Amino acid sequence: MLNIKEIVGGYGQKKILHKVTFRVASSEIVGLVGPNGCGKSTVLKSIYGLLRVDEGEILYGGVPIQNRKPSLNALEGIGYVPQGNKIFDRLTVHENLELGGFVLRDARELVQRINEVYELFPALAGNKNRMAGKLSGGERQLLGLSRGLIQKPKVILLDEPSIGLAPRLVSLTMATIKQIRNQFTVTILVVEQNVREVLKITDRVYVMRLGQIILEETQVGTGTEQKIREVFLL
Repeated sequence: MLNIKEIVGGYGQKKILHKVTFRVASSEIVGLVGPNGCGKSTVLKSIYGLLRVDEGEILYGGVPIQNRKPSLNALEGIGYVPQGNKIFDRLTVHENLELGGFVLRDARELVQRINEVYELFPALAGNKNRMAGKLSGGERQLLGLSRGLIQKPKVILLDEPSIGLAPRLVSLTMATIKQIRNQFTVTILVVEQNVREVLKITDRVYVMRLGQIILEETQVGTGTEQKIREVFLL
């Protein structure tokens, strides 16, 4: 579904990524972990088209998409959920979900997709007329994830979904991500610092350090967390 080949990029002259290479197969949940500042979020922004790729190639379903506009990526089925519960506080839950379908041209289709989200997450349906700014941290995160589903993406890029959440809500958020994958048969690439929690839901995991992939774990098991932590200390 996604094939990242030796991409180099960052913020103008400041290169953050140094020949990053990895893949994400259809319907997988793949984790991208590593310490702060290693380039994890930069990878997601580069895939989605928010940052320029100077070298290398990003293939989506076999088609090169590096440096394509985010709006085109959204139309082609790539969803992006940024970190930090970025929702519209002064709009209702329902209005936030409507904005999630900004590329849809059929109003009936938008209504159907929002109803599908409400069926999956009754808690959102019960709060649909509530101002988003009055939601709890966990509810805000659920709304952000759900808004990313409105376009029925084939791939969802999740950036630090656990950030700012209480420990009990982190586990709930991870379980929700797995539920989304199973319910919508969607491919998920999740950037996360909480290694222990993300390993509970991922099929494979890549470890980044200083803008490079330094470890791929294809069989996530009991010894994976310790191996990753050892790599962090190198």
